[in-house]
Amino acid sequence: MSGKEAVPVEQRAGNDDSVLPSSGGGRLVRKARLADLLSAAAVLVVHLEVEEPEERGSEQTALPQESLLPKFDLPPTSRLEVPSLKKRLLFAFNPASTELQIVMTDWLVNMLFLPDTFRHDHPDGCGGGVIQSSVSDSTMLALLTARTRALTQLRWDVRQDVGNDALLSSRLVGYTSDQAYSSVLKASLVSLVRLRSLPMNLEFSLRGETLRRAVEEDRAQGLVPFFYSSPSVSRPASSTMDNDEYRNRGKEMVDYIAMYLRELRKRPVNPSVRPGYLRPLLPPGPPQQGEPWERIFEDVERLIMPGVVHWQSPHMHGYYPGLNSYPSLLGDMLATGMNGVGFTWASNPASTELEMVVTDWLATMLSLPDTFRHDHPGGRGGGVMQTTVSESNLLALLAARTRALTRLRGDARVDVGQDALLNARLVAYTSDQAHSSVLKASLVSLVRLRSLPTDLEFSLRGETLRRAVEEDQAQGLVPFFVCATLGSTGVCAFDNLSELGPVCHQEGLWLHVDAAYAGTAFVCPELRDPLHGIEIADSFVVNLGKWMMVNLDCAVFWVADKRSLQSTFCVEPHYLQHEHSGSVTDFMHWQIPLTVRFRSLKLWFVIRSFGLDGLQEHVRRGVELARYFERLVIDDPRFEIPVKRNLGLVVFRLQGPNEMTEKLLKKLNASGQLFLVSAMAGDKFVIRFTITSQFTTEADLLQDWSLVSQAVSGLLQGLVENGEESAEG
Repeated sequence: MSGKEAVPVEQRAGNDDSVLPSSGGGRLVRKARLADLLSAAAVLVVHLEVEEPEERGSEQTALPQESLLPKFDLPPTSRLEVPSLKKRLLFAFNPASTELQIVMTDWLVNMLFLPDTFRHDHPDGCGGGVIQSSVSDSTMLALLTARTRALTQLRWDVRQDVGNDALLSSRLVGYTSDQAYSSVLKASLVSLVRLRSLPMNLEFSLRGETLRRAVEEDRAQGLVPFFYSSPSVSRPASSTMDNDEYRNRGKEMVDYIAMYLRELRKRPVNPSVRPGYLRPLLPPGPPQQGEPWERIFEDVERLIMPGVVHWQSPHMHGYYPGLNSYPSLLGDMLATGMNGVGFTWASNPASTELEMVVTDWLATMLSLPDTFRHDHPGGRGGGVMQTTVSESNLLALLAARTRALTRLRGDARVDVGQDALLNARLVAYTSDQAHSSVLKASLVSLVRLRSLPTDLEFSLRGETLRRAVEEDQAQGLVPFFVCATLGSTGVCAFDNLSELGPVCHQEGLWLHVDAAYAGTAFVCPELRDPLHGIEIADSFVVNLGKWMMVNLDCAVFWVADKRSLQSTFCVEPHYLQHEHSGSVTDFMHWQIPLTVRFRSLKLWFVIRSFGLDGLQEHVRRGVELARYFERLVIDDPRFEIPVKRNLGLVVFRLQGPNEMTEKLLKKLNASGQLFLVSAMAGDKFVIRFTITSQFTTEADLLQDWSLVSQAVSGLLQGLVENGEESAEG
């Protein structure tokens, strides 16, 4: 800290000359007079962007106190609690990660002088922080949250009606300054909400009176002001670790990770901690001075590892895999060290070029159509690496929406208000086995989504889709998008692409294929039967972090025609333009965030290290181990397999009522020696058993099956004893 005293919040908010540090990238940003703005925005959600720390001096500027933030009263019924089961599931994914994120974001609240209501541990229990991949994502979340609140206020009802909400959203209007980050405009385009860019004064400061006039003008036009996004704030940072110490500590960390992966079998795969375990073990706030690395590193084993679900363990069988590999870890280490941001070709040429090459390689490896390649003669398609399949499913729906709206209005000019009205007529389709992210994409885009029934093998058929399209067309709706699933989450079912494709082609529907888990299997020619019909698909996504041993995050999303995708996200302020703009690929136009990580480096390392033969061997080994476990289940008459095994997933259950299988699952997970999750196969409660680790052997599976068999024997013996006691009574 410098010797300059911090100005109290009350004084600073009224100081015309107060200036925030520049947010970087050469942009000149001045602080809006927060007291004026907040009083003018009485019904607006105020979003304050806080960027990553930068080394630019020690002066800090506090943000407004809680008392200055606007209030927005909602009907009591809108205060919904997350179902307790969902809370437990999210916690169970990785308790230590969840707990540490809660504590660290609470620490940051104090460090950045934010209101206590932003803390997870605030008595009201309504606030809290979450770590996102970029400020762009956070801006999007802020706008969508504000939109939800405003729509709830307009309909005075928490029940969602996507069609009606799309109409209501055409009345909403948000505000930002003409110096705001491009992500605010991109968020407006995604959410189909009007955004007004308000002029700053000669000192590049947005004044409260400017915002007040804009609000009054829009209200007079019958619009509903609901959101304001402030320019960003930077914070200083420093570290005590120098280059020499980093070299030594880095070697120690590599040794630690190697030991951790080698000795995974010694650790219980499922931790026994309870929610809230971590906060009492940590100080109430961050240290004032930096701590020695030895003390920090000791706390990894002491505090973090007891709350980790070990996803690389041979006894981890819940969910689908979340694999890594040594080449992938090294690639990620190098990419993180360079920490380049490849939002344009000019900002990191190697990142852009390598991503284009490896996504083309991968398209060939998976036997995808040539139209998905960047180097296809037509030059319209290509692949892009995303954070998750969930994000990619949203991108596909938004690109399809752009194409549909362009067709409806007859030109490519964007009119957010008119598009919001047209959006209310659109309808999308998926199966009742699709991933929850497809529904989430519908909620974000305010597009109707129909979940269509599947056949006895949990596959969506062409005739079912055709009937749904004809029904909706008769109602005056506009079908435009289908999300087909290859390898569903519940039972690894496959929608029938060969039947869905012709319907989509005939009706002009965008066909998107979600192959998050199963996509990796298509490196093996004998496993490609579900791909029949893929030549009609408009987009395709696979998560290489599941089965291809490329650590998170690494989803690859392809489109056959990038024009709709790019026109959805093409926001190009002057500071992002370069001499090759328009003639090269700039991946910032292919996604919601501006930030583009150097993900292609770790994928390049993995493909080159294993080769196609090695990756095929890895997949075939996983499938063969699943067959081995399937035979163990079949040989025990106490069990049944209600759905045929697909790839590396076996679903099984005890013969009899669902309650027995539920008790078995609870007993197995409580042991800490296995991690399993459930699914519903029709009306049957089943246990999912997935081969998730490249370290798994037949001996590991025999040990797992022995645990299952012993648990069942104990469960059945307990029922017999209880029955005898009841008879005696």
